Amino acid sequence: MKTEGSRMLADTLADEENEWTQTRLAAELDPPVSRQAVSYWADGTSQPEPARMAQLEDLLGIPMRAWTRRRAEKKTGTNG
Repeated sequence: MKTEGSRMLADTLADEENEWTQTRLAAELDPPVSRQAVSYWADGTSQPEPARMAQLEDLLGIPMRAWTRRRAEKKTGTNG
């Protein structure tokens, strides 16, 4: 499930103006996690545990509550 947290993490990792990569973020967490875990969080496959959410808030400014909000999906179709 895509959440605002996963979107914010994906956006941060995709931003070429900063130095955050999946590998660097994985290593900065305490204890470290795998790069794949970070990838799963960013694509919405899984969510970090609350302790990790707190670390992501401290490191990247992603609020813990963002991980519980579903990402708004674009609606398609016609009215009529």
